[in-house]
Parts: sequence; C-alpha cells; structure tokens
Amino acid sequence: MATKTYIGLSLGTDNSVIAIINKEHGAEVIANEDGEHKTPTYIAFSGDEEYHGSQAKHQLVRNAESTLQGFVGMLGTEYSAELAAAHQGYARVEDGPRGAEFVVATESGEVRLTAHEATVRYLGRLRTTAEAYLGRTIEGAVLGVPMSRTSAQRAAIAQACAEAGLPLLQLVDEPVAAAMQYGVGQT
Repeated sequence: MATKTYIGLSLGTDNSVIAIINKEHGAEVIANEDGEHKTPTYIAFSGDEEYHGSQAKHQLVRNAESTLQGFVGMLGTEYSAELAAAHQGYARVEDGPRGAEFVVATESGEVRLTAHEATVRYLGRLRTTAEAYLGRTIEGAVLGVPMSRTSAQRAAIAQACAEAGLPLLQLVDEPVAAAMQYGVGQT
C-alpha cells in the first residue's frame, strides 16, 4: 500500500516555506526550483511570462509595477484607499468589479488579478514545486498561518487551497505549529 504524501506550508506575507516529515520523523524544509528553502511570496509578469518566488522578487529592480506582493495579506479584505497606498511601488491596486484587484500591463494586454486569484496561482506553484522535489503527487497540506488572520482570511485561504488543487487538511496558527514540532504539551 502506497503512503500518502502530505506537506506542511508556512504561507507568509513575505516568504513561504514547504516542509515534509522525513523518515526520522523530523521536519525537513524542502528546496524550491532555485535551491532555496524560503520562497518569496511574489508573482511578477515580464512580457507575457509569469514568474513566482525569487524570480518574481528579482523583477522588483526593473519591473516593480508588474510585481505582486502582499496578496496573501489582502485575502478576505475589502478595497480601500489605504490598501492601495500600502502597495505603492508594486503592481497597482484598484477597486475593480470583483473588489481589490492588482493591475499589470503585459505584452498581450492588461492582467487583473484579485488577491484570491494571485494566491491560487502561488499555492499551485508551491504544490508543483513540492511534487517536483518529491517525485510524488501531493495529497494534502497543513498550513501554518499567522495568528492575526481573521476568520474571513482563513476561509479565503482554505478556498484558495481547494482551487489550487491542494487539499487542505488543517490551518494551524504558526506558534501552535512550532510547539507541535517540539512536542510542547505532550506527556
């Protein structure tokens, strides 16, 4: 009987991390396609190409207006002028027909993505990164999230996981995930 493959994700506003439980029953952070253990939570467009992680973050130097950052923190929130101002220096945020939308010009035309759509794309990339590294299909994930996430944001994260083809087993507050790793509270 084949064992199922599950991953742990720390889905951060600035960086994300993918981990597995190894044969020694310890947590092991796996490398992304660039060989890094932390993946910047960025998406960028250049021409008609879409980049994720470090490749997207590197686009900030010459292509900041086509770089999305902070989309995970925008999940479950409404558009406001303060939200748009907080994203100055990155892809423009506008109040679109679907709420707050990132607006990016590409060679093929304008791309408009909600925070939800950006998160689905990003989670999908994390899933494929883990599958490529492990050589197996990922059948579920436990996500560590900051304690400050609201119920609406947690629901939006769960929905984004489902749409990204990443079955969500559980959302865990990051401090709880750390305590569980070290057996805090177990007798």
